[in-house]
Order: sequence, then C-alpha cells, then structure tokens
Amino acid sequence: MSSPGNPCNEAYKLASKKKRNTVKLTMLRKTDGSNPTNIIEILTFIIEKLIPEDNAQDDTDLHMSTRRLTEQPIETTDDRFHPVRNQTDH
Repeated sequence: MSSPGNPCNEAYKLASKKKRNTVKLTMLRKTDGSNPTNIIEILTFIIEKLIPEDNAQDDTDLHMSTRRLTEQPIETTDDRFHPVRNQTDH
C-alpha cells in the first residue's frame, strides 16, 4: 500500500474518475459578512439577490396593463366546464 502523499494515488484517482472535487462557493457573502453554510442558506441568498420583489409601485405602463389583464376572468364563447377528477378516475 502506498502513502497518502504518493502522487500516483492522485493520478490513478483522476484517470479512473474516482476523484471528486468539492465546490465551495466562496464568492457568496451574507450581509453580516459570513458565508452561507448550507444549501438552504445558499439558495435563499441567491433568490434574494437575483429575483426582485414584485412591487406594483415600480411597474411600467406595460406591467400595469399586464396585471389588469391577468386579473380579469377569461371567458370565450366556446368555454366548457371541466370538472376536476380524482387521480383514480380514468
């Protein structure tokens, strides 16, 4: 058996694809200066930074028009009632 510091061990691991690299997200820094420590903190951080709050006060005319349209019920001349079925009903 070879020693853990043997470079042949690393070469073997790379060649056999047994070497696993762990990714450390060091670029993320929370407002208190600390780094996120688990997947929930990482995802929460990314969502809060990349997805803006939906604030109607910041809407453009197009956004306001779209909001109004989506709040109106859709009614067409060929609407038909589609009852919700249980998953067991086929």
